[in-house]
Amino acid sequence: MKLAPQLANLGVGVWIGNKEACDEHGGEFTDILHVWHSCNLTHRCDHVAAGKTEGLVVEYLDGQSLTTANKTIDEIATFSRQAGKLLIHCFAGTYRSPTLALIALRARGVDIFQAMADIQRAMWTGYAIPRAAHFHDVPVREILEWSAKSGQNTGNGPSWLMIFGALFNRSIGDPFLQQDHDEKRFSVNDIHWHLGRTADDLASQFPEMDLNKRIY
Repeated sequence: MKLAPQLANLGVGVWIGNKEACDEHGGEFTDILHVWHSCNLTHRCDHVAAGKTEGLVVEYLDGQSLTTANKTIDEIATFSRQAGKLLIHCFAGTYRSPTLALIALRARGVDIFQAMADIQRAMWTGYAIPRAAHFHDVPVREILEWSAKSGQNTGNGPSWLMIFGALFNRSIGDPFLQQDHDEKRFSVNDIHWHLGRTADDLASQFPEMDLNKRIY
């Protein structure tokens, strides 16, 4: 089934989209990062289906560890840093391409947490059919660890939009957090539950944050 192109500008020369964005607008970009998986050949863009070698082709399945991809985080970052006007796309432009866009934006100097907010905003305001970016815990944790180990974090701390979005997504279907969501009483302390980290971990990494501050 042919879908409408979904295409959004993330800033710093990076765009994000779906398969149709590549098929119909690929010629407008100097470099393209194609994300697909061989388990579903119909999800390939025309470029990959034709066996072309330009750009970077990343074979990766939604939500899996990035260690299962055919390219490492460092390889994706290096390509993104050296590319010109860059398009990152997967099949739907909702799961994998936003995840790899975190690497691309960080490689181009954007704070990792600001990148999350930028991607969400761009997809809501730029896509023909607005969509929310879905960031799976496992690959995002790996990207955060890579960013910290490689000195990529700027130390600006997490965006309140990212924090609220993470808690909102995790609260759906969970009675404990659903109550907090309904009553609009989230604190930064709740984040350690979402990220699987202790409050002490957060306090040491983001000393400027008030862990008891409520977000409304």
